[in-house]
Amino acid sequence: MDTSAVDDFDRLSTLDQINSLNSIHPFLPHISNLINKLYTPNSLSNFDLINCQKKLQLFQKSLFSLTIANYLLDIPNDLNSNFFGALTFTVYLNHLFSNQFDIAKNNKIIINIPETDNDDDEDIDNNSIDYNLLNQITSQLLNHLIRLINNNLLKNTNNNFIIKKIYSNLSLIYINSTNINIKNSDSLFWKNPILSLLLLLSSNKINLNINDNNLIPNFLNTISTNTNTDDSYNYDYLYHLLNFSNILIEDISKFNVSIYSYDFNSHIYNNFFQSNIYLLSFIFNNNIKNINNNNNNNNNNNINNYQIINKIITESVTTFQSWLNYISLLKSSSLQLYKQHNKTINADTNSIIDLLILLLSFLSNFNTFPLINKNLETIQLIIQLYTNLFEVNNFIVSNKSSFNDHFFLLLFHQNQWGSIYINYLLRNSLNQKITADSTANSTTTNINNNNNNNFTDDNDLDSEFDDDNDEDHLLLVSSFANLIISYLEIDIIKFASLLLQDSNDYIFQFLINLTDLNGVPIINELISRDFIEFWSNLSEVLIDNSDLLLTLLNNNADDLIKIKKKLVLLLSNISQIYWNKILLPLNDSNLLLKIINYNKDEFDSYRNDVADFFETIYPLIGAPLYKNLINNILTNIDDTKTSSIQNIMQLEASLYLLISINTSFSEDNFNLELLNLISSIFNTNFLDLVLGSNNYYLISTTVRFLSSIEIFYKHNIGLDYLESILYFLFRCLSLNANTISLSDSNENSNHLSKSDLVLNWSNSLQFSVSKSISRICDECRYSLTKFLPKFDKILFIVINNLDIHNFIREKIINSISSIIQSINDPQLQCNHLLNLIDSIHLKSTNILNSVENGTLILDEQIMNYLVSLLKCVLEIGKGMQFPDEIEDSFFSAQEELKYTEYWSNDSLVIKSKILDIISNYSVNPKHQMIFLNYNNPNNSEKTNSFNDVIDNCCSIFRAGLPEKLPGPFVFDDNILLEFVVAQFDNIVQFITKDRRLSISLIYLFDLLRSVLNTNYKRLSVDQVNLTLNKIFFNYIDTLIKSDIDFVESSLQMILVIIEKKPSLLINPDNISNFNLLLNFNLNNLMRNEKQTLKFTSKFWILLIQLKNGDRECHDYVKKLFIENKVGNQLMLVTLQNMIKSDRSNIPVYGEIIRALFGKFQLYFKTWITSSFEAINQEAQFHNSSEINQANSDLKIIYNTQTVNLLIQKLLVCKGSKKVITVLKEFWLSSNNLYDY
Repeated sequence: MDTSAVDDFDRLSTLDQINSLNSIHPFLPHISNLINKLYTPNSLSNFDLINCQKKLQLFQKSLFSLTIANYLLDIPNDLNSNFFGALTFTVYLNHLFSNQFDIAKNNKIIINIPETDNDDDEDIDNNSIDYNLLNQITSQLLNHLIRLINNNLLKNTNNNFIIKKIYSNLSLIYINSTNINIKNSDSLFWKNPILSLLLLLSSNKINLNINDNNLIPNFLNTISTNTNTDDSYNYDYLYHLLNFSNILIEDISKFNVSIYSYDFNSHIYNNFFQSNIYLLSFIFNNNIKNINNNNNNNNNNNINNYQIINKIITESVTTFQSWLNYISLLKSSSLQLYKQHNKTINADTNSIIDLLILLLSFLSNFNTFPLINKNLETIQLIIQLYTNLFEVNNFIVSNKSSFNDHFFLLLFHQNQWGSIYINYLLRNSLNQKITADSTANSTTTNINNNNNNNFTDDNDLDSEFDDDNDEDHLLLVSSFANLIISYLEIDIIKFASLLLQDSNDYIFQFLINLTDLNGVPIINELISRDFIEFWSNLSEVLIDNSDLLLTLLNNNADDLIKIKKKLVLLLSNISQIYWNKILLPLNDSNLLLKIINYNKDEFDSYRNDVADFFETIYPLIGAPLYKNLINNILTNIDDTKTSSIQNIMQLEASLYLLISINTSFSEDNFNLELLNLISSIFNTNFLDLVLGSNNYYLISTTVRFLSSIEIFYKHNIGLDYLESILYFLFRCLSLNANTISLSDSNENSNHLSKSDLVLNWSNSLQFSVSKSISRICDECRYSLTKFLPKFDKILFIVINNLDIHNFIREKIINSISSIIQSINDPQLQCNHLLNLIDSIHLKSTNILNSVENGTLILDEQIMNYLVSLLKCVLEIGKGMQFPDEIEDSFFSAQEELKYTEYWSNDSLVIKSKILDIISNYSVNPKHQMIFLNYNNPNNSEKTNSFNDVIDNCCSIFRAGLPEKLPGPFVFDDNILLEFVVAQFDNIVQFITKDRRLSISLIYLFDLLRSVLNTNYKRLSVDQVNLTLNKIFFNYIDTLIKSDIDFVESSLQMILVIIEKKPSLLINPDNISNFNLLLNFNLNNLMRNEKQTLKFTSKFWILLIQLKNGDRECHDYVKKLFIENKVGNQLMLVTLQNMIKSDRSNIPVYGEIIRALFGKFQLYFKTWITSSFEAINQEAQFHNSSEINQANSDLKIIYNTQTVNLLIQKLLVCKGSKKVITVLKEFWLSSNNLYDY
């Protein structure tokens, strides 16, 4: 190789260098070498790879791109270069047509060109298309194409990606050239690309103007009459015609085809679609005969011939699908073209609907194919085509009886494609067979038989199957189900009307049998999942659309009644099937393990869908459905004396479905029959049997069931069972991973029981139990007061057992407290509270003392338990709050007086005991240090345990603030204020060593804010000043200013005072502190934190407006703003910081300016003028610096005209929200920005 040429090639690094070459030919071999390096793995480093890509892109964009493209495509046996050559043509064509965008817009046509990364549009400077050039390019591409098609190397190695890329280039030429000149259709550059390709393939001639409609029929006739089965060229040509057609119509559809004009779409219909109808109808019709002819002679040639034919059929279906996709995007005017018959086509098949019917013939002949010809992939494509048709384009077949009758027959009649195909699939997967007139197994019954259809387990959950061999067949079965469903749901009301005629029963039986295929859902059976929504939709015809069905029946009410009866029976059969389907395979540990490890979410989703289905059909079937499930439970309770795993499976399934039905109950539809049915369960030893089973699933589902029957507890008959139900739930809390099992007691089950999964599920069960307890206690709190003495033992366990999850302990305590709160007698109420408080106090004190003296090692569990005990006190406080909806009517006047008097005296010193607990945790110095010194290894960087203590103590105090009457958690204001001050001083001592404690100060600010917000009317100036001095003003210039969280928390606290009772801050005794506060908030306007600015803006607005201030406050603030010039200073700081702040902050500053105008209109103009004088002075001083001048860091100086114009605009706004718009415009101008 010429080394000088290599050096010259390496030096080419810019587009200008390449374009300035006299000739590209010396460098063409180097370009090819570079391409092969690019596509050779590990031949280039990442750096060289990027440089290689950039260099090749430059050649693609250069003036020599066509020469390069043709050279690369001409290189024999070099697929990398060939493909890059085709790609280079694409880059060139994108440039060529992108320059036509403006021309097209003028003609009201929008051309969508695929995106390109070429930014050098000047390299191809065409103001209009040079059709001679375009003709030349098209001819070049067609020449490359025919050579590649006839090249044995490509055929043998199946590298059709190069040919497809050329097809894409030809498609690009055809679509854009046609769309640009469609108004002048007689002079179109390219009439019919399919005819041109056919002429090229058959006679090696190039003709872009050919428009002979007989060319394709003649060619197809040649194939039909050709007796040489070894000659596959014609079949290959047919394949390429389809492939090009598919690419063309897909490219047209890539963009929203509605952008194309009607003329364009009409041209596609009359030319391109016409050619495709000939092709598709020939394949859908005649190739069946070719396949059948091959049956007579099963030799290798015939098999090869079949493979080619099958490839053609697959491509034809794909192409037809592309046409349907294109049609679905058309506007109504263009869409009408495809709803009619094309009269220009001299053939029986001349419309979309004809093609759809003809394609059904392929399915009809499925049973005549030899096994080798049963290409399920092709069948699947056809199924997907029709499914998409029904789901997306059903307007094409609606009201087309010729198609619908044919399709219906094909799907449902015995010995037609539907039953033959599904049985073929089932024999090859689950070894099953179904027919339209016999049941799949014993669980289904003929829909005319009237029986009780009780839930019984007749389905053997067979898990023995071959995953690898059956997975594809399962998906095919599911696809077939979706085809049926999508077809029937086009007019589900009309389908429901078929129930009227008994002669149609075989159709519904066929669907029942499909639903009832053997196997475990999700694992080795998918079709029942697909049918759930269908059966729900069918049932809703009678539930929600019975009026439409009645209209269809010519208002014959008797016919409607008959249909309803048959549908109820049918759905009863379906419910039996799905009850069987959701049985958990607890008797098969291998299968259960498979579900848990790989399919749990899907299987859970399936069961949820079935449960929703039962809820849907309940209004139609009614109590008999509920009764059947209850009867199954009762039967299995009787049979459970042997603790059969099968009984457990059935109990769990019935309870699971009842839960869903229970959610639909209300006082309007819940009756005595349902009450008695539920009662019948609790009249047995049901709860003991469930707990004795130790089965996680049964226990968990039972817990959820008990929670779902809350309406049952609202009736007297249900209240009789509350004690046993709650006792069962509390007993469930003591269960742990060592006592819970998942399936039968074999080796795998034992392995499951000891796994981490079961430990997690043990926690999950506890959460579910606590949720149920809380729900029942909330709903039945007044009815449960008599059971409180019986809860003492349970509460002892809950409080003292470390194994109970902390959250669950807290929720249980809250629930019990809500029951205690519902007691009207304060003495009795106090006795129960004392038991709770004393238990917590004793336990927490013992643990703290044990940790202090070293007899107990403090670890994460103990620390969390200690915090949980403190939080239990908080949960008692929450539970003791009066419910909002009954607070006013809870007591009579006499009872209220008695309650107030009792808690004012607090004879059992409950409040003191609560304060003792708070003190024990947060004030006792030795106990404080336990929390302060503990470092949680999993959370050491985030928080300190003492923060949890302060948080809960503050929340305990806050629990009583909303109460209107005295109570155990309503404390004197001074107690809360003293706690805030004492803890603030305490924490400040440690915060320099441990900044994590800063969050505790925020908790204290929040508590004080709550006290001020609730009790501001009764708080004195001295109380507030003393507290604020110690926690705010003493630290305002040091601790608080240094931490943005302190700034925001303290500001929120101050805002409550300014808004509710400003005299607590604005008074003669607090002038110095108030001045500190003003300076603090002027400085806060200089911050860029959005939340801080929001709170600061609100402070100034509230201070200016002072809605709840007395006369003295108003006079003081007015004097402050005018005489002390705070108004002038506030305007200056606001404008200064608004100009340099983010655009999103303008409204925050703007609201201050609006407030200033509203209150101080006479001074508004003066303040703005003087503010800009100060801003300009600062800018002049800044700009005078030589350093700033050298760095071009200069500030804007506002001239008088600009300032006066701003003032004028603001004055016109008169303080309205238009002020914000004016300030935004000013901000944009000040920052040399433009709005968009």
